[in-house]
This record gives sequence, C-alpha cells and structure tokens, in this order.
Amino acid sequence: KRGTLIDAAPNFCRVPINLSAPVITSQPANVTAKVGDTVTFSVKASGSGLQYQWYYKKKSDSSWNVWNGHTTASTSGTMANDWDGMQVYCTVTGAEGDIVNSNTAVVTLQKELKASMTAQYASPQKAGTTIRLTVSATGGTGSYKYKFYSECNGIWTKLWDYDTKNTYNWHATTVGTHTVYCDVKDSSGKVVCSNFKYQIV
Repeated sequence: KRGTLIDAAPNFCRVPINLSAPVITSQPANVTAKVGDTVTFSVKASGSGLQYQWYYKKKSDSSWNVWNGHTTASTSGTMANDWDGMQVYCTVTGAEGDIVNSNTAVVTLQKELKASMTAQYASPQKAGTTIRLTVSATGGTGSYKYKFYSECNGIWTKLWDYDTKNTYNWHATTVGTHTVYCDVKDSSGKVVCSNFKYQIV
C-alpha cells in the first residue's frame, strides 16, 4: 500500500577464493645447443603446494610424451641430434588440483661451423692475374665475418681483414706456391679456417 515501507534484506553469495591456484610468472625459453651440450628449461609459478611435470614432442612424434623423471621447476637434458625441432612444455599443479600449462619452448640444433673456399680459376695462373676467391660457410651461430690471408716463400700477407663480404679479388703477383687462407668467424666468436694451395707462374 501507498506509504508502507517494505525493507528487503539483500541476498549475499559466498564466493570461494582458491589462493593455491598456480599462476605462471616466467615461461620456459627456446634453446639452441650443440650435440652433447646440457640444455635447461625453467618455469616459475606462484601458488602453494606446486607440482611440476614436463612433456616433450620430437619431430618424429605424433603426440606428446611424459618426460619421466623431470618433475621440478627447472630441468635439464643432454642435446642429441634427434632433439632438433623438439617441443617442450610444463604443467604446474596446485595444492587443490588446479592445473596450468606453460608456453611451449622449441629446441634447435646448433650445427658445427664449417667453411669451404673456391677460386675463380684453376691453378696454375700467371703472375698478375686477378682471381676471385669465394667462401661458403654453414652452421655456427648468427652471421659470419671473413678474413683472407696468404703465405708464399715464408712471407705472410693479410689480404683482407674481418668483413661481412665472403669474396675477395686476389691480385697474385708473386711467383711460387701460395697457401691461401680464409678465417670465418660466427657471432659467438668461434673461428674455422679454410685453405688451399695455389701455383702462380
């Protein structure tokens, strides 16, 4: 009725808050390594009573596999050839059974740094001939730099210091047997050398 005040008590609903539910705060990172290297994957999470289980899938696998024995926040393994392209992730389980999955990390095989050098013209060549030297490099890490030098009759000559160019126009003027070298350096600082003997007449 008009003028009558009706007091309605509000309804309250109690919402449980699960403080033990895990939350991942740091994800596992991609890894690049050589065969035999120790590779490490790590995940960080907040919550209580946390348990960890890592999983992997190689290129040849059609489904994910439990990584038996890898049940800590940080885990390691030894790089193998068949690990190239392998994917890894971790499940984190809280005290009340809540589960969260980490991002997937990818493993890449770092191949051995190799280099080979060829000459534009076959040996021997006449003195004064300009011969283009070309170097091909594979493996290693990142980009490459090239340094050309030679030795003839006990005399060493630096032809070209480290540069990103993989070719050098060698103007050979000294008669004799030359040993021509190229040092190839990758981004990690590792160096390999390619060389051959060349006759100038």
